[in-house]
Amino acid sequence: MSVADYRLADTVTRAIQDAVLEGTRRYWLRRADQLEECRPQPGDFVGLASAEEIAATDARLAEAARLCRHRASLAAESWCAP
Repeated sequence: MSVADYRLADTVTRAIQDAVLEGTRRYWLRRADQLEECRPQPGDFVGLASAEEIAATDARLAEAARLCRHRASLAAESWCAP
């Protein structure tokens, strides 16, 4: 096999690993926790962002975390849950 063949095989392997990982409940719960941690906190440096922009960011991150938890609940009901 050539170097290009090995690189292609590595890329395909990684893509399959990512697909399997994204099917697990643990992955989606961890992602929800990461998004919650990113939500604006009192005392954070906000630069020139307005209160409305901060609120919009907070709402967007909260909704994304909620959707990740929903996805985790679906994974818990499927065959691929750990």
